Amino acid sequence: MLAELRKSLYTVPLIQTLGAMPTEVAPGRVTIALSHRPSLLDHTGALHSAALFAIAELAAGVLVATHPQLADLAPRRSTTTIRYVSASFGDVTALAELPDEALTELAHPGRSTALEVEIGVRVLDAVDNEVAKVACRFVILPSPDR
Repeated sequence: MLAELRKSLYTVPLIQTLGAMPTEVAPGRVTIALSHRPSLLDHTGALHSAALFAIAELAAGVLVATHPQLADLAPRRSTTTIRYVSASFGDVTALAELPDEALTELAHPGRSTALEVEIGVRVLDAVDNEVAKVACRFVILPSPDR
């Protein structure tokens, strides 16, 4: 699955530019690696905040697109917020997680209202120190066949 996902993601120019690499994809959990390289740095030599935001948002999007309970529902991203915790002068990993209990409302047949699902993403350095904390919210519209 990872090889197919990488091939698909690399059709997107921004992902090619970032060099973002999915390293784990499982229901409710996705990791995306980003290497520290000159083209992604800010004026201090740290990974640019825009690069951190991009891989966090990518991790959340991949989680939604590959999650068996969400993939066929066409969720729409509504908001993304980020809190920068510390600068990163090395490689980072974006870890997106969605616990099963966050999806309990989706299981109700005949649901007639839109739901929001929040994907939490932590951007971690090589020794698992938090670099940024991100929340990506997706709106899931009711589906007539559920």
